[in-house]
Amino acid sequence: MGRPPGVMSGEGRPKEKTSLSLDVELMDRYRKQTWKEECQFGELIERALRDYAARTWEWSDGEATANTHHADGSAAS
Repeated sequence: MGRPPGVMSGEGRPKEKTSLSLDVELMDRYRKQTWKEECQFGELIERALRDYAARTWEWSDGEATANTHHADGSAAS
């Protein structure tokens, strides 16, 4: 599947590639949603992660991208 038509988010923040093992049905639903919202899969995942961080850890948007600590409070490398 390619990138759906539309405008990219334009945030311009640095990106990091990663590999994930996700539930097949969940992955399929997110992939279909990207077509509906005309965005890239990674953008939809970023939205979900930011929303989760804001609700669960009460991070602001800046903290969600700047927080680089492990669960035990030690700084990440």
